[in-house]
Amino acid sequence: MWRSSISPDEDVSPWIFFSKFKEKAFNLKETYHREKVEIRASVRLPENFVLKTNLAYLQEIMLHLISNGLKYTEAGVVEFGCYLDSSERPVFLSETQGPESHRKTRKLFLMPLRR
Repeated sequence: MWRSSISPDEDVSPWIFFSKFKEKAFNLKETYHREKVEIRASVRLPENFVLKTNLAYLQEIMLHLISNGLKYTEAGVVEFGCYLDSSERPVFLSETQGPESHRKTRKLFLMPLRR
């Protein structure tokens, strides 16, 4: 089983996390009145991947990234998700893109690994 860790708190399925988090992102979209913004979630991880993480901390980070993306994007796409980098570490992303291609902002963060 694949594992990553920032704290020994909880085993978290990335697919369940992002599915539930997408609901929060849609609520934020309504709060900021962003009818012209599309919300996307993308999880590109092995099927058996499990995060061992402090769930509250991960939710807080992602919430801030998505909130900022929605605040500053009046039309376009706000995408968030997770994938493995070349060292097989999970990378979380928040990416926004407005109508003009030069207005693309990408924020990434790595989950530290514990051995």
